[in-house]
Amino acid sequence: MVRWVTPPHAGSYDANDRSRQHNAQRMTVNYYGSREGGRAPAPARPGPTRTRMLIVAIGAVLALAVGGAALALQRLDGVGITAAGHGIPKPTGGTGTAAGTPPAAAPTTAAAASPTGPAKRLDTSIVLPRNAAIDIDRPAPQAVANYPDGATGDYDFYHDWGQVKSDTIQVVNAPNVYSYSGGPTSRAYHTCVSDLTKSAYGSGSGDFCFRTSAGYVAFASVTRTREDYAFVVHVIVWDSTGS
Repeated sequence: MVRWVTPPHAGSYDANDRSRQHNAQRMTVNYYGSREGGRAPAPARPGPTRTRMLIVAIGAVLALAVGGAALALQRLDGVGITAAGHGIPKPTGGTGTAAGTPPAAAPTTAAAASPTGPAKRLDTSIVLPRNAAIDIDRPAPQAVANYPDGATGDYDFYHDWGQVKSDTIQVVNAPNVYSYSGGPTSRAYHTCVSDLTKSAYGSGSGDFCFRTSAGYVAFASVTRTREDYAFVVHVIVWDSTGS
């Protein structure tokens, strides 16, 4: 016997079916791929554009350039620049003719006195050949060869010699040769002032003190004799008569 089964009513469904349908309607997929109940997420903030990145880079470069220039100016502020481009310390103050400029050194002259004695009128070496005379009081003394009158007048030295006599130096206003007591030439003035009060000789060689034809205190030292027998003499004349 065939048994008929009546299908459920087409419009009827249970509670589980209704819940599944409701959930299916809520669980929609938005275009961002997020499952939220019908609400789309906030759109993503757009990233920096290429123009904005370029502006930021240029700003950073300018900031570095300005900072470097400021540092260079700060360093140069303490340095002066010479005409040749070399740096010299910038004056910071003190006395002077202008702000920070040191006073100019006082000029030295031949008349200025030194701690070891008066100023020197002459300090040089001369060459005195045989039979030659020379005026020591001249600024640049030069020997006169074969001078017939010897050490007279303005001529302070004369190189005397002969077949039976040794080579010596005659000094004007003889006797006017005083043996040098010794010591450094830096103290020669004070030594000569003392030696000029002792016994005098008409001529001499080696080291000796004398007064020039103009009356100045002087010192002479025969340093060597050349092959032609000319004397090489170191002469110092001070700007003082010693009195």
